[in-house]
Amino acid sequence: MTTDDRAQRAAELLLTDPSLTDNLDDSEANILLDWGVMVAKRVAAYTESMDEQDAYAHIDEQMTVVRQIMRRINSLMAEVLDASLEEITEKLKRVYSACEPSQDVVARESTPTTLRLKAKELMTLSKGDALRSVLSNLVVIGEQHDAYSQDEGLNLTGGPTDIEE
Repeated sequence: MTTDDRAQRAAELLLTDPSLTDNLDDSEANILLDWGVMVAKRVAAYTESMDEQDAYAHIDEQMTVVRQIMRRINSLMAEVLDASLEEITEKLKRVYSACEPSQDVVARESTPTTLRLKAKELMTLSKGDALRSVLSNLVVIGEQHDAYSQDEGLNLTGGPTDIEE
């Protein structure tokens, strides 16, 4: 199987799971799914030199983490407009903590100065802008990341730095 076939398989794990976007409208869901598919492509690219068994094991493991991150973002977005600062801060912390098992695929890059400040920022934004802001603090390791960000108009690397928990 080719890397493209593996990328398709990884992307299908996201595109067939409604729990990843059920709290988002179509445009917001597309933003999150586009990000997830970009991650799926990077995961698949990493498996290029692996045999099929190792490749599928790697894809399944990494995409489990990606789906968890996406579910937590979806959950955060469900409450971002109405929740208290403490609730948003806790959900934001859960999003970033979901990245830890797979730092080679998804990692915190430009994380907020504090979770509380980021949560305050999210409370002032529209749901779509809040989603973009959360994604801006996640980065996919790989040389194609910057090209994707520019080509797709998604800034996935911007934002303040240094997280305090």
